[in-house]
Amino acid sequence: MSAKKEKLHFESVQELLGAPEVKEGTTQVRLDQIYPFENHPFKVLDDEKMDDLVKSIKENGVLVPVLIRPDDEGNYEMISGHRRLHAAQKAGLAVIPAIIKEMTNDEATIAMVDANIQREEILPSERAFSLKMKMDAMRRQGYRSDINDDETSTHNGRRLENEADKVDLIIIDYLQLIEYDGNYTDANRNEELSAECRMLKNLAAKTNAAVLVISELNRTPEYRPDHRPMLSDLRGSGEIEEIADVVMLLYRQDYYHYQENDEVDKNVADLSIAKNNYGPLRSVYLMWNPEMLIFSESAYLGELLHRADMNPAYTFRTFMVNEKNMNAYSKAMEAAKGNPDYRQLYIAGGSGSGKTHLMQAIGEYIFQKNTSVRIKYMTARMLREAITYGDMNQDIGMVQYIRDGIEENDVILIDDIEGLSGDNRMQEEAIEILDAMVMCNKQIIIAGSLIPSHVHDISERFRMRLKRMSLCTLGDMDDYTDISE
Repeated sequence: MSAKKEKLHFESVQELLGAPEVKEGTTQVRLDQIYPFENHPFKVLDDEKMDDLVKSIKENGVLVPVLIRPDDEGNYEMISGHRRLHAAQKAGLAVIPAIIKEMTNDEATIAMVDANIQREEILPSERAFSLKMKMDAMRRQGYRSDINDDETSTHNGRRLENEADKVDLIIIDYLQLIEYDGNYTDANRNEELSAECRMLKNLAAKTNAAVLVISELNRTPEYRPDHRPMLSDLRGSGEIEEIADVVMLLYRQDYYHYQENDEVDKNVADLSIAKNNYGPLRSVYLMWNPEMLIFSESAYLGELLHRADMNPAYTFRTFMVNEKNMNAYSKAMEAAKGNPDYRQLYIAGGSGSGKTHLMQAIGEYIFQKNTSVRIKYMTARMLREAITYGDMNQDIGMVQYIRDGIEENDVILIDDIEGLSGDNRMQEEAIEILDAMVMCNKQIIIAGSLIPSHVHDISERFRMRLKRMSLCTLGDMDDYTDISE
């Protein structure tokens, strides 16, 4: 009689083959089995905060598990928790609580960045590098490795058509890199680009999705005095202009004129809507942040009131103090701390003196102390353009809305006040705003290249408002001969 056969149950293929299986979950892992994430962008510092963390771990242990992923050799790569790992090592621990999770390289990169990006102490360079790592990983996640390069375009087109109800926006970077399937040669590249534009138009119609296409410009703007792009500068084919419903042209004046003219607005990008089948033509002003490699949006009324976000690098800590600016630095610090004598402060300084840095440092200091405080930074030129737009449309309500939008802030920072020179209408608007904010005991910081008595082409009423403010100057005192006024 043969023995009764029993079914053998294996939990996994690894168990069947006799290979060790890594189970996800929280467990104790030896510190010597964990190694740092490759190219980890965030520095682990032996500072006062680290000392506090080591002390806490000695007393209470590691309360929050680190996140790690296993490798093929029985060790683990750190995803989140480099500071806790370092502190545990300094505290003399042998093991650390850890969550073990299987992840691809790109999944690990995204998780690592997300876990660290909100830390207050990270540097702008660390933030920028980590965000680039995340963006690269996200791009790779959207690429099908099982499809070769020759098939990618056709496959993606069919996939988009099949999943039309799931797609709202298609972004193509960029038009001139598309290789169309037609039989075109280098000699008739323009014809090929025209065919590509028609193909994209059809794709938008079939998917009912918005198609955003980035395109190069030809070299014509380089030879114009102001370098400002035009519709005719679109590289390759006039059919780009013909087929597109909306064409936006990006221009930064300081990119071309920074060395020639320091009076241009730094890092201000003009996004010109040069063609619009569904609305008006206008310009939208954005701020370019070179440290973060991002543009910041407008605050009030979208493009009507252009908000220049404060640069997080402009702090008191990063301001270079010397004998010439020590007095201004001290007054600015008093203003930031809430000294009523400097509730309204006028900062005067020539180009490159650091007046923008110092006034934004005030705003940053106030915000760090109380994140609920509403702070508005803008240049006089931005205020001027916003009000002008309301005037051009003869919309009194719009102008009032813009004015109210500024006055509702707790702190207002107005840079380059000379931008209102020669325009009595704008000066009267500025007077209305300043008087309203003073009446409500709100804080006003204004910066200009000259002291109020030297600012050209302003009304006496406007000048008196500026002269009532506490004054601090940057640079040589010889530049301000009537400082006592």
